[in-house]
Amino acid sequence: MSTDVTRDNLYSPNQFPVVSGEAEIAASQTLARGCLIGKQTLDDTITVTPTGFTPATTATAALDTTVLAKVGTYTATCVAVVDTTGGVFQVTDPDGLNIGVAYTTVEFNGGGLVFTLPVSNGSDDYAVGDTYEFAVAAGDGYGYPLDTANGDGTNKIFGVLLRSSTTGVGETDVCPVAKTGRFMSQALTAASGVTITDLIDALEEKNIYLDLSDADNDLIGG
Repeated sequence: MSTDVTRDNLYSPNQFPVVSGEAEIAASQTLARGCLIGKQTLDDTITVTPTGFTPATTATAALDTTVLAKVGTYTATCVAVVDTTGGVFQVTDPDGLNIGVAYTTVEFNGGGLVFTLPVSNGSDDYAVGDTYEFAVAAGDGYGYPLDTANGDGTNKIFGVLLRSSTTGVGETDVCPVAKTGRFMSQALTAASGVTITDLIDALEEKNIYLDLSDADNDLIGG
């Protein structure tokens, strides 16, 4: 929905329609008005279950920081054995779609999931049909400061916080956010380590535009 806004140092004088929504801010947060918000749509703890063999070491997996994974179970199925302890695996996503081929000891990145499969332990080796299952659970759905280093959804722009929010332990706060608009770059914040001017393209894909401060113009060579 559109909303009337009070123009101040958050909004650019070069007006662009503001479409508003809401985000429920997570517990134990202190966020300023103008904070870029991402929603935690995925749990970043992935449960890995091998079936049919004993790996030499435990396989671990992580969420990709550029492509969002799907909630559900990814499966890597052995389709060929290599030198007894190695293998070639066909990888499918939770919808059963093929998303690539994984090789033991080589990092796989596809469908929002990143993992490396170990060799087997030499006594209980891979066989065609053996599987790894990677279970990705839903996140808490709450809003957090945008953090491009994450892969749990908080790395994707949901909106701009329109009022400050402080939550205690076990508390959440439903806040208005702008999902489109034109803002002053110096009034926006995000998680530590995130540079606002690095987000210009991603913001514009969401119809969020920036007017750069003199300092930000200098930073990007404007």
